[in-house]
Amino acid sequence: MPAAIAPDVVCLRCGDCLDDPTWPCPACARAGVAVNGVTLYADPPDPARGPNLPVALAPADPTPLEPLPRVGAAIGAADLLLKDETGPPTWSYKDRLARIAVAHAQNLGAEVIAASSSGNHGAAVASAATRAGLSSVIFTLASIGPPMRAAIEGAGGILVPFERAEDRWTVMRAAVREAGWYPASNFHDPPIGSNPYGIDGYKEIAWEVVRTLGDAPDWMVVPVGYGDGIAGIVRGFAEAVTARLATRVPAALAAVTSGALPDGLAQGADQAVTHPVLAPQAVSITGGFATYQALDAVRSTGGAARTVDDAAALAARALVGEREGRLLELSSATAVAAAAAALADGTIEPGQRVVVVGTSSGLKDPLAGLDAASPVAVPATLEATLAYVGARR
Repeated sequence: MPAAIAPDVVCLRCGDCLDDPTWPCPACARAGVAVNGVTLYADPPDPARGPNLPVALAPADPTPLEPLPRVGAAIGAADLLLKDETGPPTWSYKDRLARIAVAHAQNLGAEVIAASSSGNHGAAVASAATRAGLSSVIFTLASIGPPMRAAIEGAGGILVPFERAEDRWTVMRAAVREAGWYPASNFHDPPIGSNPYGIDGYKEIAWEVVRTLGDAPDWMVVPVGYGDGIAGIVRGFAEAVTARLATRVPAALAAVTSGALPDGLAQGADQAVTHPVLAPQAVSITGGFATYQALDAVRSTGGAARTVDDAAALAARALVGEREGRLLELSSATAVAAAAAALADGTIEPGQRVVVVGTSSGLKDPLAGLDAASPVAVPATLEATLAYVGARR
């Protein structure tokens, strides 16, 4: 069983110590703001070991950081890189959170891990729980796509589908309170994000980038739903600065599917107003609400947010596939679309170093934006084949 580090958890907004780290800050809730906690460690991070984590684990296997020269040229970025999080065990960066959350649950003696998810988060939690010898229950929607369902159930998770999204949180809250299940995702309405221990898993992305580049990039671009990933990555860079491995925290650019986060930032709000979702096909980050932790991650770095609709996400996904030979999940391709928008309006300068986070493999939604019908057979001649290929080049 992993050893415990036992950090304090404090409110991200007011700094109060939270008695129950997986629930919103009660003081801020009374003020009308739903706020998540953040881990607070007594010791600074160890440059040789890695970022501070709530459990003593060996570092995660690093994921590739690779240039995207052709996509960069197409969108006006001279130095564009992809942090490729699409590898095993479940092909998404949610594995980072799940690895730490499940290890922390083991320390507490939990037997059941619970998560509310449309796919990636649930698959990652199910896989990590199964490998740890624990049960997992994933609350989802009855409309979940077949690849995501297969990813969760194939990894040993028990899938519980509901008709309405909010029902997932209602039942999960009851399961946490009354059955003692360990929460590895958001389960509050309005959302605050996942438990702070799991979010720390994303810090390792920042440290890997710094170790590869020798410093932080100018911009980190992250697809954002409830802001777990962008919050954890920003905290990782801050710890890298403390450890003197980096000279700065990069500006964070949030790729979102509604206007909630950009409007909240523009208005200086602590609690964003719900907005219509403009990219419903990007199922992993659909949501019209912006969490406090997402607002904080962008504000604290002098970053920005860009809203991406389905058309822009599909165009970015096609661009990455055609120019770089990579199939990203549509929600992941929003990072490229957001970077393109920020370059076009001058928020990102062409010569700045930009890292986009490839959060999930396109094998999770391979037919997004494509004709799902079977292709029409081509006559079995070279002439017909050349004509067919020529029409598509």
